[in-house]
Amino acid sequence: MRNLIALILLFTGFEVTLSQSTTRSVGCKMDSFVKIGQKYYFIRKETRKTNWFNAQNECLTMGGHLASIESAEEMEALSKYLMAKGYTKNDWFWVAGNDLGNNREFKSIATGKHLPYFNWSDKQPDNKGGTEHCIHLWLRDDEFSMNDWACTQKAHAICEKPYKCDCFLNTGGETIIDVRFTENN
Repeated sequence: MRNLIALILLFTGFEVTLSQSTTRSVGCKMDSFVKIGQKYYFIRKETRKTNWFNAQNECLTMGGHLASIESAEEMEALSKYLMAKGYTKNDWFWVAGNDLGNNREFKSIATGKHLPYFNWSDKQPDNKGGTEHCIHLWLRDDEFSMNDWACTQKAHAICEKPYKCDCFLNTGGETIIDVRFTENN
């Protein structure tokens, strides 16, 4: 059974290190992520566009989550990076914010907490048609900023892995996966 779990973890983007003890360490891969500011992100134009829900699931399989933008510095660093990489007004990117629970009460899918920072585009959020509940980034006025958009529309994802994560498999009795997050210096 534990070999099956290790195999599944390998296929979902985890490095597996097995030891003789009853707890086995599993380290999450960081090699696909790039450090921008203080966090690690996965951003690729080549990846297929998808809806917000699938974008979150894809980030989870990589050991991360949709990016939670928490400050002006983080937003500026992401915007500069996207522009330096040649992303244009036609490239839209899902991030973690949504107001699916209560209209205009934007929270992070990663933490469940209210978002501490917004950089809305002019006249946004507008909940156009009463269906725009997920946040994406788009290029407006020479910088990437936030817009609310229908969660079922298709965009690229910005995945975030702000910490090095260490997972441990308990191989005694019932199989338990324990994920612990530590600062990645």
